[in-house]
Amino acid sequence: MGQIGTIPAPITFDRPPGVTNDPPMRPISQTEQNSPAGGDKNPAMLNTASVYDPDQFTSFFRPNGAKITVASRTRFTADLTLARLPRVRISRNVIRAPGIYHTVLNGNFLSLNFVTNPHAPIQRGKQEIDDRWLGVWTPHSGCHTRTPHGFYWGSLTIPVELYVELSHALYGREIIPITAPFSLVAPDRDAMERLQQVHRYAVSLIRRDPKVLDNSEAARSLDNRLLREALACLVSSSDRVRPCTVSAEAVMRQFEEQIEAAGTRPLYLLEVLLALRISERTLRRHCQEQLGMGPHEYLLRRRMMLAHRALLWASSGKDTVQRIALDHGFPSRHRFSRLYREQFGELPSVTLGGK
Repeated sequence: MGQIGTIPAPITFDRPPGVTNDPPMRPISQTEQNSPAGGDKNPAMLNTASVYDPDQFTSFFRPNGAKITVASRTRFTADLTLARLPRVRISRNVIRAPGIYHTVLNGNFLSLNFVTNPHAPIQRGKQEIDDRWLGVWTPHSGCHTRTPHGFYWGSLTIPVELYVELSHALYGREIIPITAPFSLVAPDRDAMERLQQVHRYAVSLIRRDPKVLDNSEAARSLDNRLLREALACLVSSSDRVRPCTVSAEAVMRQFEEQIEAAGTRPLYLLEVLLALRISERTLRRHCQEQLGMGPHEYLLRRRMMLAHRALLWASSGKDTVQRIALDHGFPSRHRFSRLYREQFGELPSVTLGGK
C-alpha cells in the first residue's frame, strides 16, 4: 500500500473561464457515483475538487457537517476528496497554503481527523500534532488548527447513533463520551498505522474507480473495515489531551461567531471587544495560545483575505485596487500594497490584472 502519508498526484489549479463577480459555491470539479435505485437513504457518493478560494473550500465540507473558517497566509490552493459510504464519510485532503483553520462540527456526528503526511505536523493550542495523533470532534465542538507546513489530513465521520450503538455493543460503554469537547488521543501505534493504511487504500481505490461505490457489497466492506479500525484506535488510546480549556474554547467560539456575522464587512478589534464584553488582554492571551498571534493581526489577515478574494472576482474595467483597498478599510493604497505583497507574494495590481 505504500508509505503512510503518501497522497494522490496533485490536481491542476487553473482558474475557470468566464469568471463572474460571484464565485461559484460548488467545487470547481465534481464527480458523483450513486448506488443503484432501491430506496437507500444514504447512497454512496464521491466528490472531488480542486479549489483556490476559501469559500469553495468551506462549501465543499458543509454537507459533511463541518463549518470551516480559513485565514490563509498566502494564495489558497487545495485538492479535496470526500466519499460517502453506506454508514460513514471519509475525506482525504491537501492544502498547500500555511494558515489557520477554525472547524466546528455541526449536526449529530462524531468526526475523527488525522495528519496524513508525517513531514507536515500541525498545531492545536500548544500541542504539535503529527500522524501519531487522532483528533476527536464531538457534536458542536470546535478547534483552531495552525498549519505552518500546509495541511495534509484525512477524516472519518460517523453518525452519533451508530457510534454509540457500536461502542456499547463492543466495549460496553462510550469510548469517548459524545458530550466531551474536542480532544486529541494517542492510539496504539499499530492501530493507528492500520487506520492510516485502510483509509488511504479506500480513498485511492474510490478515486481510481468510482464505480466501486455502485457495488453495495464492496461499499459495505470498506465501510465495515474503516469502522473497525477507527474504534480500535479509540479503545487503544492511552493519552488524551485537551488543547483548549473550556473557557478558552467559549471565548474563541464567540470570537469566530463575530467574524462570521460580519460576512464580507471589515471587522475591527474594538468592535469585537465591545460585542464580547471582554478585555483585550484576555482575548489576546487566548488568541496567542490558539492562533499563534494576537487578535489584531488575525483580523488584519482576515481583511487581507477578503481583499484578495475581491481582487480575484473583480469586474474587469470597473473595480480598481484603490477602491477595493478603501472598501476593506485601507485608506492608504501604498500600505495596502505593501501588506498585500507580504502576504500573497505579489502586488494587488498583479492579482487584479491576472484574472
